[in-house]
Amino acid sequence: TCTWLSTSPAMTTASPASLPPRPHPVTAVALSQDGKHLLAGTGETEGTGDKPMVHELTLWRIGSGKPTHLTLAKTEAPVRAVAFSQDGKRAVAAFQGSGDLAVFDVPSGKAGERIALGSFATKLAPLAGSRVLAARVDGTLVVADLEGGKATPLPGVGPGDARALAVSPRHELIAVGGPQGRIELRRGQGGEAFDTGDPG
Repeated sequence: TCTWLSTSPAMTTASPASLPPRPHPVTAVALSQDGKHLLAGTGETEGTGDKPMVHELTLWRIGSGKPTHLTLAKTEAPVRAVAFSQDGKRAVAAFQGSGDLAVFDVPSGKAGERIALGSFATKLAPLAGSRVLAARVDGTLVVADLEGGKATPLPGVGPGDARALAVSPRHELIAVGGPQGRIELRRGQGGEAFDTGDPG
């Protein structure tokens, strides 16, 4: 089941709104910045009996009236991460075992060209314009240009360095959480990083 809470002052006491449940557990969700669309993917890794699970990537229109949805993809590969571009015109998804980033038009749902990442992404975050930051399963970071169709490694982030990531609302800062309690802040696409110290 997909559930969201409104942060509007007029709705702070309202009950959570739930979308119709999906056939398998939902493991990745993202909201567009304008709040009009929601992207959801399912991600169990084991099938039932001899049948592998078929996972869904679903685009929901939640901006007005009754929510409606469009199935973007059905695949045996679990969905590991999803995101919208900053302008809300594209939705992206990463599937386990796939080294490509799947790109879809919003709101038509039409599939675009895939972007080669080298290995599958476990986390995605929108950057300014048509760029998306991806943390790959090996702990490295790449910047995917959704218009140019290319991915560029973020300098100075080696294997295993990226366990968590966040991007500031204006996309000028990137926070990277890594092993041994290390947190790095980076400015823009590949600015000089500085150590904020050990949180312990």
